[in-house]
Amino acid sequence: MAGNRRGVSVLRTMGSLIFAGVVAVGLLYLADFALQRMFQRSAMSTAYYIVFGLVALAVFVLMVFPANRPGRSFKNFLRWLLIVVLSLGIAVGGIVWNLQNDMMYQTAHYKAADEDRIKAMPNMEEINVSDRAGQKYHGWLWKNAPERAGLVIYFGGNGEFAASSLGSIAGNSQAGQVFSGYNVLMIDNPGYGQSQGSPGEESIYRMALAAWDYMAARPDVDPQRIVLAGWSLGSGTAARLAAEKEPAGLILMAPFYDGRELINGVMEANLLPSFLEFLVRNKYQNNLYAKDTQAKALIIGATNDRMIPVQQAQRLAKEYPNATYLEVAGSHNDARFGTQALTAIAGFLQQAITK
Repeated sequence: MAGNRRGVSVLRTMGSLIFAGVVAVGLLYLADFALQRMFQRSAMSTAYYIVFGLVALAVFVLMVFPANRPGRSFKNFLRWLLIVVLSLGIAVGGIVWNLQNDMMYQTAHYKAADEDRIKAMPNMEEINVSDRAGQKYHGWLWKNAPERAGLVIYFGGNGEFAASSLGSIAGNSQAGQVFSGYNVLMIDNPGYGQSQGSPGEESIYRMALAAWDYMAARPDVDPQRIVLAGWSLGSGTAARLAAEKEPAGLILMAPFYDGRELINGVMEANLLPSFLEFLVRNKYQNNLYAKDTQAKALIIGATNDRMIPVQQAQRLAKEYPNATYLEVAGSHNDARFGTQALTAIAGFLQQAITK
């Protein structure tokens, strides 16, 4: 048997390199075509070059080794099958991994006009906080209550800016009644507005911790009446912070169950089944944080939510030991700005003040 083995020739090596390159480039352009059609974005970026470089490496190794008795049909069939499966596996896995952040943290354009507008509004304070590593974050505090008061720390959805969102809330006459007795804070996620860094589950959480620590130490904030609120993507950060700290209450509007189900819900397909849990880039384990949260929680879902199916809010509410679930008519945005939602939030906040 040993006499039938032969070394790896230069010709075989060169042929394997060329073939691996053709396969990787072909898959890269195929992925680029698919992403352009589905998500209006290109696969021609550093992250995807790395992914398809790994595809080329895998194909090359499988082609060049083992080199003995290449004419054996069954052995060659298995090798080709492995090449196809491994190439597609690496390509699809890399695309899914990289695409998650593109979906969750969409590129948002900073609007200086929104900052100028909110600066001119009464009772607005510009806030700058830093985490333990010195990363700086920027946002706004709406002073809606006199002297020492309760505080709502709000975590927004995908692509949401503090200046535009808090400016809209403060400019809404109904919001003044909803948040009576509370100041309202929103800090821009890392990479948004004037906040440093790049967005991701962990970087956003570091921002949230920095915001909590800074505000809880202020003399005009009653630390016993801090309520956390999160809408859509921001519900993940609010849920996690509530599990670590002891807020007076937690409000989750159009929340998701966990990171895997968030991706599947947005894609409207079981793109990441449970056995592919390792490919979930932002875990956002809301269901587990719920079990560790003793604060009263208000969970609001919307019946016609096409972004995050309402079933996720229903299931998440059951995980909290002390939660009230409200299902409102309407779409994704109605879970926070709909009349039913605002009425429920106002009642919940007043209960938190008098607890």
